[in-house]
Amino acid sequence: MRLLNEATPTTFRKAAAPQSPWKLPLTFCSAALVSLASIGGVAQTLSHPVALRTTFDDLNLTELAGVPRNALDPVFKDMTVGTGNTLRVLNGETLAIENAVVLLGNIVAASPPIAMDDASGAEFVARGDGVLTRVNLPGFVQNWSVSLRRGSCGADGLGSSPALHLRRFATDGFKSAYPHDLVYVGTRYSEACGASNTTQNRVYAVDATTGAAIWAFNETFSVSMDVVAGVVVDGARETQVLRDGTTSTHWMHGDTLFVTSERRASVSQHSVWAIDVLTSQLRWSANYGRVNAPPALSPLNADRFYVATRAGELKALRKSDGAELWSLDTPVPFLRAMVVSPTGPDQRIALIDVPGRIWMARDNGVSGEWLWQVEVPIGSVPLGTITIPAVAGVGTPVIDRSGNLYVGATNGTIYQLDKDTGAIEASRTADPDPSALVQEMTLHSTDAGVTVVLVSATSAGQVAKHDIPFCQPGACLDDDSDNDGVFNLDDNCPLVPNANQEDADGDGVGDSCDADVDGDGVDNDTDACPASVLGQPVNAGGCTIAQLVPCEGPLGSNTTWRNHRAYVSAVRDAATHFYRSGLISRIQLKAYVDEAQASSCGI
Repeated sequence: MRLLNEATPTTFRKAAAPQSPWKLPLTFCSAALVSLASIGGVAQTLSHPVALRTTFDDLNLTELAGVPRNALDPVFKDMTVGTGNTLRVLNGETLAIENAVVLLGNIVAASPPIAMDDASGAEFVARGDGVLTRVNLPGFVQNWSVSLRRGSCGADGLGSSPALHLRRFATDGFKSAYPHDLVYVGTRYSEACGASNTTQNRVYAVDATTGAAIWAFNETFSVSMDVVAGVVVDGARETQVLRDGTTSTHWMHGDTLFVTSERRASVSQHSVWAIDVLTSQLRWSANYGRVNAPPALSPLNADRFYVATRAGELKALRKSDGAELWSLDTPVPFLRAMVVSPTGPDQRIALIDVPGRIWMARDNGVSGEWLWQVEVPIGSVPLGTITIPAVAGVGTPVIDRSGNLYVGATNGTIYQLDKDTGAIEASRTADPDPSALVQEMTLHSTDAGVTVVLVSATSAGQVAKHDIPFCQPGACLDDDSDNDGVFNLDDNCPLVPNANQEDADGDGVGDSCDADVDGDGVDNDTDACPASVLGQPVNAGGCTIAQLVPCEGPLGSNTTWRNHRAYVSAVRDAATHFYRSGLISRIQLKAYVDEAQASSCGI
């Protein structure tokens, strides 16, 4: 392990003055800011976002009432987006790019922006070149980088999002052992350097202030550890009674680090690990099959955490010894996507499987059960049924503090699902490109949790902010009133079936229910020319000059023009009538006649 003295070019971009609260012209790396009708805010276009983080989305720093405990919030209300090797700051209100830092290696994952024990702010970035980097906030400059590669093996990388162990939420034992916060990260070593990447991997603890590597689990490769899928610090909610009699509930870190890893070397290889962070020694490990999703703590049951396996199993494991408390099986494997509900009354766990369906489980504290399974955007399907992929390859779902579940799909859309039934309650457009994958979602707040929004990032680079919930319970259960497959919130004719959503005049009202399809100001039932070119002047009957005097021949006849002069004369008469009716100017009249004379009509 070695600290790197990387020359890190830091760029600063100042946004143009806003034209309105929600629409801002911006140029940065040829990225344009666009406004989407279904987004309760703004959208920003960036190249290949891989990590979307805010100070609000970290469970460790969130009150049960929804108010973040993060002391950094008053000075850092923005969000960060990792794209390639660049970490950018977006304004939390407008999504305008405010700052950026360029790293020497591509970003694999990042922690949320966090207030550190030393009163500074920081974000920790795991890189594909095996380097862990601290970026200081809010100044947004690189503070330190440490290489966690095996010697000079340039192909080694990091395989998990960094996990923070904060002293102010730690035990007395941790505070005695370490003067600063710690950051944990697992490796994704490469076999390009001659060693097996399926057995030789490590978990590191790094001093968050200095960047020094404090310890490495499996430093001598004494145990067979495959690529690390995820790490999470032991924790439980702790409630304190304040002097005024009110209670304050926050997350309290323990002294165990839970780790999941893949299991490709042999069927007997262990894949779930519990490491004592005070000694770096193994508390226990177990073989629960191949795991390529991070573990998830239960906010409501302090004795357990959850693991989703490639074999299609969801397991609740006891923290103290790794014993299986219960297990639910499916016929298909799970992706790297699992989220737990932050509030009760019972623990919900949502997962995405390989065929692209959402599964919802419930843990009542004694046993677990599957509640429902749904394919997005088709609808509910029987458990175990193989269906067409719709969310395969997308990011982790999000559950807000009211229990609403949000799922991104491969059609650029985010769906709000009923937590009890899986019914699709509403949807929002995350990207106008229907082939875009919704890869990242997180909750965000700029007012200490009073107002919370959902932020999304897609494979096409669209970062957008959405008001939540999309609809209130009981007011959105019939979200496709005309049963045309398009939800009411996105349907330009919510009461008339029109699956194609055609809108000739672009006024937001579909042709199937638009009283003036061509947008010429003349209702369909009195429009003699219902397909007028949008923007062209029309007479009282809804006809343009070109429709009244077609090039093919006189209107209403089957003959052609006698000659070119006859056609030009007819155009002049029609244009003169439009001019006298105040529909066009004298200059436009002349232009119509000149165009007719230059044409080949009647020749």
